Amino acid sequence: MKYTTHQRQEILTFFRNNPSSSFTVEEVALSLPDIGKSTLYRMVGEMQEEGSLRRTGSLGRRAQYQFSDRQKCPQHMHIRCTRCGRTEHLDKEATEKIERIVENLLGFEAKPSTVLDGLCKECRKKENS
Repeated sequence: MKYTTHQRQEILTFFRNNPSSSFTVEEVALSLPDIGKSTLYRMVGEMQEEGSLRRTGSLGRRAQYQFSDRQKCPQHMHIRCTRCGRTEHLDKEATEKIERIVENLLGFEAKPSTVLDGLCKECRKKENS
């Protein structure tokens, strides 16, 4: 286990305070300007390896990360709005149903860590206004 430094705690607090959103390291750097980008990249990588953060996909070529509480957030799929970044959890039943459909239709084994991208209800409303 890594030492809990002040910087590490700041990063973890940032993600804990925004549990339904995914962020790139660059976005985190804007909110935590006192932490250098190289330190952020290193710590985010370490936090992902230990399970505190989960990689949820990418924004262009930049990886996005989200807070991961293994006790409150067991392995299941997520849906993420590509416009606002809001991320929602699919429950175990929905995840298993999607896995079965994909397996039966395509013979493909989907992983519970899968993130389905799309537009949330609010962003679709804005788009149609």
